Amino acid sequence: MNGISCGRIARFVGLTGSPFPAITVQPEVQGMGLFWRTYGGGWVLESTTDLDLPFHLSELTIAATNGVSYSSAPAAGGRQFFRLRRQP
Repeated sequence: MNGISCGRIARFVGLTGSPFPAITVQPEVQGMGLFWRTYGGGWVLESTTDLDLPFHLSELTIAATNGVSYSSAPAAGGRQFFRLRRQP
């Protein structure tokens, strides 16, 4: 990203104030699981297949249990990038 090798996962920091979630990725049988603490909600999962294209609201189903949100992303033939964005 921006000329820096990130090894599949990159974390961009730019928020201040209250805690912000970090996505944890775990392999699953047919894809990967994405987990993050909700910290009271207000976050949306967005995705893109190319970092030169805009992110859009992810179509993945999101479930929340005990303050942790979870989404399962199927294995894709190409790249897929995710980010959490705080809703205004």
